[in-house]
Amino acid sequence: MASGWKASNGDTVWTFYLRHNARWSNGQPVTAQDFYYAWTRLASPQDSTGALWSGAMGQVANAWAYHGEAVPASEVGLKVINNYTLQMHLVAPLDILPFLTTSSSMPLYPPSVTEHPTTWYLPQNFVGNGPYVVSSFTINGEIKMTWNKDYVGVPGEYNVGNVNQIDVIPTPTVPVEDYLGHSLSTALVTSAADYVYAKGHMKN
Repeated sequence: MASGWKASNGDTVWTFYLRHNARWSNGQPVTAQDFYYAWTRLASPQDSTGALWSGAMGQVANAWAYHGEAVPASEVGLKVINNYTLQMHLVAPLDILPFLTTSSSMPLYPPSVTEHPTTWYLPQNFVGNGPYVVSSFTINGEIKMTWNKDYVGVPGEYNVGNVNQIDVIPTPTVPVEDYLGHSLSTALVTSAADYVYAKGHMKN
């Protein structure tokens, strides 16, 4: 989503410049306000279950104090400079970039969350900004994801490949064997036994 960023003040202040052509899956522009909305929502005192520790917001100055109702939102070190510029003031010098890859650091589309406060994440309500959107999912079952036509990139660019649909199924009991039997396109090796089996049965 960003075209660039700048670290200053000893890596305690990070400024992010968003792509002007970034779009939500409904065609609306992705703005700095969308990130601000999502991140302050996570830190809000009203969100007692928010995993503030798991993403970038947990490193932002006064985020924890705001979460504990010790300071107002205006004192949190997260500032919208303009529609496409967002600035973070951290509690200590840190490379914040790895924290931005977690799901708790993603932006949210405010109108969808406002209209569907408890079901905004369901396929029929969800508005995303990634290369794929969820077209259907079953709890503890299969997830179908299709290409987001409004994504800032196109298939083959920005490290997203050229797949039009991804089907994610629950982890099978024998993922490596299913992969070798061509039942799966990919499989996650989760045990030493699977690793040994894969090494012994795969050519590469």
